[in-house]
Amino acid sequence: MFFTNITPDLSYFNYTWDFGDSSLLSSEAEPSHSYAEAGDYTVTITATNACGRSVSNSKVVTIQPSAVPTINYKTTICSSDTAIFKTPVSCTNLTWSVTEGTILSGQNTDEIQVAFGTGEVNNGIVTLDATNCGGNPACEFPLELEIPIIPTVIAIKGDTLVCPSTDIKYTLANRKIIPGLYYTWSVVGGTITSVSAGYDLDSVEVSWTTANTIGQLTVATSHELLDSCVATITQGINILPPFKINQVFGSQCGSSTLQLSTNKGVDFTWEILANNHSISNTGLITWTNIEEDIKAWTVPNQVGLYCNVVDTISLSLFEKPVLDSIAGETLVDTITTYAYTPISAYTEGSMNWFTPGGAYAGQSGMERSVIWKQATPFSVTGTYRTPKNCASDPFVLNIEKDLVFKITGSDTSCVGDSILYTLNHDTVSNTTYTWKFDNQIIDLTARTGKVKLTGSGTKTLEATINRAGRIYTASKQITVQALSSSLSLKGENLIKPAGGGTYEYIIVNPEALLLDIQVQGDQSHAFANDSVLTVTWNSAGPYAIDVIGSKVGETCNTVPRHLSITKAPALTGVITQSASSQLCLNKNTVYQFNADQYTEDVVWSISGGGTITVSSKANATVNWAFIPGTYTLSVNYNRFGAQTVSQQVVIAPLPNPVIRDTVICGEEMTPILTTKSYAGYKWTRESDNKTVAKPL
Repeated sequence: MFFTNITPDLSYFNYTWDFGDSSLLSSEAEPSHSYAEAGDYTVTITATNACGRSVSNSKVVTIQPSAVPTINYKTTICSSDTAIFKTPVSCTNLTWSVTEGTILSGQNTDEIQVAFGTGEVNNGIVTLDATNCGGNPACEFPLELEIPIIPTVIAIKGDTLVCPSTDIKYTLANRKIIPGLYYTWSVVGGTITSVSAGYDLDSVEVSWTTANTIGQLTVATSHELLDSCVATITQGINILPPFKINQVFGSQCGSSTLQLSTNKGVDFTWEILANNHSISNTGLITWTNIEEDIKAWTVPNQVGLYCNVVDTISLSLFEKPVLDSIAGETLVDTITTYAYTPISAYTEGSMNWFTPGGAYAGQSGMERSVIWKQATPFSVTGTYRTPKNCASDPFVLNIEKDLVFKITGSDTSCVGDSILYTLNHDTVSNTTYTWKFDNQIIDLTARTGKVKLTGSGTKTLEATINRAGRIYTASKQITVQALSSSLSLKGENLIKPAGGGTYEYIIVNPEALLLDIQVQGDQSHAFANDSVLTVTWNSAGPYAIDVIGSKVGETCNTVPRHLSITKAPALTGVITQSASSQLCLNKNTVYQFNADQYTEDVVWSISGGGTITVSSKANATVNWAFIPGTYTLSVNYNRFGAQTVSQQVVIAPLPNPVIRDTVICGEEMTPILTTKSYAGYKWTRESDNKTVAKPL
C-alpha cells in the first residue's frame, strides 16, 4: 500500500516511517509497503528538522486478507494435449483466459476444458479472474498459472558451418524449464565436452574434429511420468576446413612491397584498410615508409568451400631506418685497434655488427672497436635497429689490409756500438722517416742506418714513417749490455762566463779499468795519478767530458760517464739606486746590486762624501755628508774570479732661493718672484708661519 505525507513544506524535514510490523524503517517522504499478513498495524511517521528537533504522528491501518482463487489442474502436459481446470471457489463472476491453447468449454463456470498447442516456443498460461466472492472487492486478485508443455519438435540453435578443432555451444530454441524432462545429447564427427545427459540440460558444448564431413548433433527428450511425451531432433553440421592468411605479423617495418598469401591457393579477393598503403587483387601490398596501423583481409571467391568466410591480419607499420654509411679506417694493419661508427639520422636504437676477419675489441654506445686478424678479406657490416625493432638495410664497408712496418737488426748489443737497423718496406716517393732511440730523436732520416746505442738495459727503437701523408709506426726492443762498474766522474760543471780557465776533475776508478777519456771544447787536458784530469777550456765551447771503462776479456765497455760543462751566465745588472730613497746631502740612500748564487765575498766601498752605514750581498745604505761633489760607489766581489763594478754618484748642493725686492701697493695683487729657478717652492708668511702659496 502507498502512504501519503500531508506535512506542510514537505521538503524541509527528514522522515522516518515505522510500519508497525517489525520490518525495516523507511526514510522516504512518501513510501509504499507490503504487509505479509492481514491484521491491524500502527504506522508512525517522525519528522526531524535541521536543528535536530523531531515530532511523530501515528495512525492504525487495517490489512484485510487477499482473496485469490485456487485451481485444481494437471501440472505438466504433452504437446497438443487437452486438460481440465476446475476451481472450488463460490463467486458470482468467473472469467478464464488461456495462452498457447484454446478453451473448448466451461467459460464463466467453475470448470473448463483446454486444448493446448505444441509448446515449441512457450509454455501455456491459464488465468482465472474471480470477483463478487463475498469479501472486500479491493482484495480480490486473479490467479495465473504456467503450464509446462513438453514439445515433440525441438529446434537446436548454434553454428551449422564449423571448422575442425573448434568448440561450439548449442542450445535449444525453446529454453524453458519443464520439471521431470530428461535430455540426452549425442554427436557424430565430434566430441561432447560438457555434460551430455540430465534433467533441464537444454545446452551442450561440442568440439568438432573431422574435416570435410557432415557431422550430426542429436538431442532426445523423455519425461519420467509421461511416457508418451518423447521427442528426438538431429541437426546436421557441415565441418569444412578453414582458410587462413599465411603471414602472421604484429608489426612490419616499411619496405617497398609485401606479398600476402593463403594456405588454400590464390582464388581470393583482398582488401586493406589504410591511409598510405594499397593492396592488389593478388594480395601484393605496396608500402610507403610511413608509420600506420593497418588491417588487411581476404575472402574466398567461391562460397561453401571453407568453414570461415574471411581472415584478417592487423599490422602496425613502423618507419624503416636508413643507415647512410659507416665511418672508420678502411686501410688497416693487424696490430692497431680501429673504431667504426654508424652515420645515420637516427639516434635511438642499437647497432648489429658483423666483422668477418676482425676480432671484437669493445663497444662504446653504437661505436664498435675491432682488431683485424691476419686472414683476409676484411669487411664491416652494420645494421641499425630502432627501438620498435625495425632494421635498416645492411651497409657494408670493405676493409683493405695496410702495410705493417717492422725494424730488423740486432736485438742485443753493447753500449756505444753503432748497429745497422732497417725498415722492411722500400721507400716510395713522398716518404719521410723519423727515428727515436730511448724516446730521443736521433740523427737518422732514411729507411736504413746505424744507431749508436746509449745507456744500458732494455731500450726502444722507434720509427715513424710518413708515406704520402699516411702515418705508420714500427718499434723494436733492444737489450743494451754494459760492463758493470763503480766508475764515476766528479768536478765543476760550471765555468766562468767568458769561458777558458783551468779546472780539475776527479775520476774514481775502483776496479782499475782501462779508461778512454774524451774531452770536448778544451785547449788541452792531462790525466795524472790515475785520478786527476786537468782541463784548460777554450772560450768557445761546447764542453763535455766522457769517460769509458773497459776490461780485458769483457766484450762490452761501461756506460760512458758523462759530464756536461756550461758557462755561467754573466751578471747583466749594475749598481742601482732604490726607487724609494733620495739622493741628497745628509740623507740615506739605498743602493742595490744583483748578485746571484755564484757571487761571493761582496764588499761595498765609497771614494768619499759619505759613509756606508749598512751593507749586504745585495744592498748597501749610504749616508751622504754636507759636501756636494762627484763620488764613486764600488762593489768588489768574487764570481769565477775577482771582479769590481762601480757607479758614479753626483751629490748636488742644497738650493738657495732669494726673493727679489718688491713694492706692494695697497690691496693690489702683486707677484713676488725669486732670483733662481727651482723645481718647486713653498711660500710662508713670517708673522704666523702660514703657507700662503703652493709650490710652482
